[in-house]
Amino acid sequence: STEPVEEPLQGADPVADYFEAYTNAAPMAEGNDEEEEVGDRRNKAIEPLPPIDHMLIQYNVVKFEFYKQHPEVEALNDEGVKALRTELRISATGSNVPRPVASFAHLAESLGRELMTGIRQHGYHQPTAIQTQAIPAALSGRDVIGIAETGS
Repeated sequence: STEPVEEPLQGADPVADYFEAYTNAAPMAEGNDEEEEVGDRRNKAIEPLPPIDHMLIQYNVVKFEFYKQHPEVEALNDEGVKALRTELRISATGSNVPRPVASFAHLAESLGRELMTGIRQHGYHQPTAIQTQAIPAALSGRDVIGIAETGS
């Protein structure tokens, strides 16, 4: 036998529709293995999870670097990078600090079309000084601590 297919919820308030569908749903079949909760569950002892041998699981490689340096940024020599940081009053320390960008266009490949569209739609034309240095560093998988004036 086939069960009737429920129609999708159509109301204006999805939360109210979900609650109504939940309360109208058929009660669970009797004799199931789940015990009814009694008392405050926060006081109930937590059963430990079974041990997992992670050596037996094939995990996907995690990508940490999302930044691809724009050719114009890559072409900057050390003096150009220093001049840009001086102009923007940026101080960056650490090993292999990524070069700052001068435009959101330099981040287009790393941020993707959807984010770049949002940036343009909101009227942003140029990153703030802290964004010019912090975005490339963060997208490179680096830890970033930034201190900047808020303008307020």
